Formats: sequence, structure tokens, C-alpha cells
Amino acid sequence: MDMFSPYYDIARKLFPKAKIVLDRFHIVQHLSRAMSRVRVQIMNQLDRKSHEYKALKRYWKLIQQDSRKLSDKSV
Repeated sequence: MDMFSPYYDIARKLFPKAKIVLDRFHIVQHLSRAMSRVRVQIMNQLDRKSHEYKALKRYWKLIQQDSRKLSDKSV
């Protein structure tokens, strides 16, 4: 099921005893967006010339990748 609130609400209303199952795509998407928001909040507190800021800006895709799929080349 999609995590969109109105869908959840209507499913609960129409099928009160049903188990609600969220699909993996939407869970990962939700977590990815949350991580990105936190990353940007942290970056906004840093000096743009700092090593930490540049690392968060440059390697943000690596933060979200499955660690088992990372190699020395990707870093």
C-alpha cells in the first residue's frame, strides 16, 4: 500500500480488520527523503568551505546506498 495518508485512512475505514502492508519502495522512499532533509539541515549549520560540508554535498548518494554494494571505487 502507498503511504499517502488518505489511502491509509480510507483502507482503515473500509477494511477495519485488514492488515495494512506497506510496500518496500515507499518505505525506502520515505526514509531517503527524511535522510536528505536531515543532511540539508546539518549542512545549513556548517561553513560552506568546511571539509564536512563538502563531504556531505559531494557524497550524499553514497550515504543512501546499500553498504554491501559499495566498493573502493565509489568512494
